[in-house]
Amino acid sequence: MSFHRFQRFDQWPWVFGLHELVILLCTILPFPRPSSTLLSYTEKYYSHALLWFQYDALFYIHIAHHGYGQKISAFYPLLPLFIAMVSSRWLALLLLQGIFAIDLWLLSKWIRLFELSSSQQSLALILFAFNPAAVFYSTLYPETFIVLFWLASILLAIKKTYYRASVSAGLAALSHPTGALLGIIPLFLLIQSFVYQFFRPKDQKHQKNLNDQNSGDRKGYLVWGLGIAGGLGAFMLYSLFHWHTLFAPWTGEQRWHSQWIWPWQQYTFTLLLTTNHSLTQFIFWSVVSVPFLLGAGMLHRLHFPMKPVIILFTWINLLISLSFYANQDPFHSTIRLMSVDFPTYVGLAALPKSLCIKSIVIIWTGYMIYGTILFTHQWWWQ
Repeated sequence: MSFHRFQRFDQWPWVFGLHELVILLCTILPFPRPSSTLLSYTEKYYSHALLWFQYDALFYIHIAHHGYGQKISAFYPLLPLFIAMVSSRWLALLLLQGIFAIDLWLLSKWIRLFELSSSQQSLALILFAFNPAAVFYSTLYPETFIVLFWLASILLAIKKTYYRASVSAGLAALSHPTGALLGIIPLFLLIQSFVYQFFRPKDQKHQKNLNDQNSGDRKGYLVWGLGIAGGLGAFMLYSLFHWHTLFAPWTGEQRWHSQWIWPWQQYTFTLLLTTNHSLTQFIFWSVVSVPFLLGAGMLHRLHFPMKPVIILFTWINLLISLSFYANQDPFHSTIRLMSVDFPTYVGLAALPKSLCIKSIVIIWTGYMIYGTILFTHQWWWQ
């Protein structure tokens, strides 16, 4: 079969298969494990840890089987509910691999809306599947759900099926604190529709057609945004009854002494670390994180639906990821938070310099392999 004939088929299945194979090989690779003394400080439920079930995954499993405790939790309810419904962590893990495959399928559908070659489309899928935080898409972490519901919601909204887009957006809001960031898109489009109504052509016929179109879309944007409000509202209501506060969805992170900082401070704090390797860590984190910013910057060169607000959404997600600072540890969870920002992979795939993108693929894949080995062998990795 020639390469051109192969290109007629969807690329996502082989990308998914390759991702799963690499994760599996990293997991079964012999590698030393931390002592139980160290684990007692780093992993609360370490006695239940096994292979892909590590760290936050163990918290989600515990919540699924025992419910939320009296202490306010930073973990959103959708994943624990999912685990509880299937009643087995192994079945939940298997199903999440299927959901990750759907992520790749949806991303491939969204990528087709861009003016990209077949090789660039494949590259975008590879960048997503082998992003530095790819191990978290092969375990019980909510990243798989976030990408699923964000992509589904945007694709449904493009087709103007706003009610289904609203349901998907609401589920995204129940997945993770960043899930509600999708609300930026319907809010922006709603405001834009009003601006167009008052500042666009004076021709009466054209104005009437524009008003009719804006009126229909405006209702759709409102429905879309209400889905996110409904998802968050449901969790806030539960929070009020269970923890006696409406704001638990945003205060749970305080258990990790989290705070908000300026995005560039992740880099300056790394340089100020009182270790002999601060410069090395600065270079390391910069090389891994800057490509996400580069990908976001490349989006302006491409043509695709909802372009201005997708770019805005992408940058806000990246800046919030860089602004989250926990445990006085630079880049704690930062790369994992950035990894769900799927438009960046499309932007990177459009880079004109092949040497640059090849270097990014090699560096990210190496980081993914290293992180997967550490994580699946019970070393702290975020």
